[in-house]
Formats: sequence, C-alpha cells, structure tokens
Amino acid sequence: MESKLKLSLAMLLLLGWAACKKVETPKEESEHEAITSVRLIFSASGLTNDTVWFRDPDGDGGNAPTQLDTIFLNANTSYQVKTSIWNETKTPAEDMSIKIIEEADAHELFYLPANVNLSVSKTDKDSKGFPLGLESTWNVGNVGASGTLNFKLMHKPGLKTSNDSPSLGHADIDMNFPVLIQN
Repeated sequence: MESKLKLSLAMLLLLGWAACKKVETPKEESEHEAITSVRLIFSASGLTNDTVWFRDPDGDGGNAPTQLDTIFLNANTSYQVKTSIWNETKTPAEDMSIKIIEEADAHELFYLPANVNLSVSKTDKDSKGFPLGLESTWNVGNVGASGTLNFKLMHKPGLKTSNDSPSLGHADIDMNFPVLIQN
C-alpha cells in the first residue's frame, strides 16, 4: 500500500510540474520596430525630382511629428513615386523598406487621396503577384482644391489578396500628407 501511495504522490508531482510548465506562444512573423519616417521621391518627365518627408522621431505616440511636408503636384502630370520607410531610432538609421520587401506577402501600402484629383497605382508586387506599393504611379488631374493623402502601411500575414480593403490587417503606420495640385 505504501508503494501505491508513493507512486500516486510521484504522479501528482509530475502532473503538477507539467501543468506549471510555461507554454510558449508562437513567435510573430517579425518584431514590429518603430517607424519614424516616410520618404516619398517623385519623378516626372521634364521635372526635377522632389522629396517629401514625414518624420516622427519618437515613433507612434509620444511627441507630435517634427516634419510633415506638403505634397505639391503639377496638374495633368504623371509621377513615378518611390517610397521608403525608416526607423531612425537606431544608429545608423534602418531602412525598413528592406524588411517590407522581405515580408512583402504580409504587407501592402495604401495611398488614399481625398478632395484632390489624383489616382495612385501600385507598380511593384509580392511573390504571389499581389500589389505591394513601395513603387507607384501617380496620375494627377486638373487643378483642384487642396486635400490630403492618407498613407497606410498595412500588416496582414495570411490575409493578403489582390484587391484588399485598406482596413484589412493592422496598420504599422497610418498618417495624412497635405496635398496641393498646382499649375
């Protein structure tokens, strides 16, 4: 009987130890690092390249952004735009665009104009042929009132398809550039 008692106690201790063991959760696809800056480089035939910045040195939350440039566009013009995204909390600053390209199947950039005659087409794609958005073509219509461009980088692992809503997934960055179309 005593051996049954010892065996039962040993089993209880073993079960108790197993129950207290820390369960590991699967690691997310990537660590989310700070996004402190967005750079848009505009080029168009016959025009000088223009660079526009958004900078928020402490990242999301905390202090307000220190730089939010207005996007000035010429009416009836087509622009090629290259977007880069940075983490400037590190030295040297880290070009997060490289990580976005590496994880392109789980990311998409959105450019959503409001109150301006502008359409944006993404020209780069992920490994499945779905839009990415680090490279795009912007077609500007007639001169219009000033407006905004909502810029979003959406993280959507396992969710991405060819014509996703800009609200699918979660936003790694979501901000607005002022836009002015001029002659």
